[in-house]
Amino acid sequence: MSKKIFALILVLALAASLMTTAVYAAGETADDPIILDYHDIDTSVYDGAWVSTGLGFDVYLPSDWVLVDITAEQAAAGLAFLAGEEGGGANMTVTMMDAPQGYSLDQLAQELAATATTASYADLNRIPGVIFENLETKVSGYGILTASGVLITGVISAPSDDQYEAYSPYIKNMILSVSPSVTELNWEDIEADALEADADGATVTFDEIHLQMWVPSMLQEQELTDEDLEDGCYGYFADEDNEYGFTVYYYDDLTIEDYEEELKEYDNCSVPEPALVNGFKAFTYENTEYDTFNVVLSAGKDCMEFTAWPASDADFSDLITYMASSFMNV
Repeated sequence: MSKKIFALILVLALAASLMTTAVYAAGETADDPIILDYHDIDTSVYDGAWVSTGLGFDVYLPSDWVLVDITAEQAAAGLAFLAGEEGGGANMTVTMMDAPQGYSLDQLAQELAATATTASYADLNRIPGVIFENLETKVSGYGILTASGVLITGVISAPSDDQYEAYSPYIKNMILSVSPSVTELNWEDIEADALEADADGATVTFDEIHLQMWVPSMLQEQELTDEDLEDGCYGYFADEDNEYGFTVYYYDDLTIEDYEEELKEYDNCSVPEPALVNGFKAFTYENTEYDTFNVVLSAGKDCMEFTAWPASDADFSDLITYMASSFMNV
């Protein structure tokens, strides 16, 4: 670990302990963040590759960077991810620490301002956070506060302090790239596990919406009412007691983006996680009120939703994963 990296960990640990009343810049509030979109990355700046941090988000890093193994001592100090130029130079360090109870992005922005750091609220590809720059220490970065109260801070350094200004397009690209990790579900990767778990499971086709999926033998097709059909339900499978089951709905007047936006109004729904299901653009979320796991698949201007319950049952959750991974066009 370089001296700069070690010093940054100490600075971040100190910043997390401060309680200041610094005034945040006018007009830059959590309700009006800077919108960052990874589609705005300037690919002419460098050749790169998408890398998962393993912390719930991905970053687009220069292809000549390497991932650095973290020692037990570094992990104990809060270091969770480290990548950079081989042999030293430009790097990105990501630290994690438990924030004090009730800690907020407002406090993070204030604490950064108290250390002569310019900070702005930002929407990092739909991840609420703060982006910052310190011209004295020649670093830029981002801060994210997870739902479980973990403060994640990424710090990006240039190859050297005197190269910081020239390196700014690289840094801008990396901050633009911070985005939720995409879960990939592919039937070919999981089919063998599904068949081992339930050799009597079968493929079911919903002809009206040109979709098929694998269904475990413990679930039987249920009769749909006129109201179900009017609401867009094309499939309802459950066991005898309706303790385990799933539904398939098709919405012909709702895009996946519109649906995701609507979910923000419901406190009982988890934050949508982007996914790819056998090539379908999708997102997943959980409804804690009804104990369901949901997958919403894009169908162009329309979308389809798979809802399975109970999500909290550890044994059934494996079957839910198999089902969610099996959707294909027919």
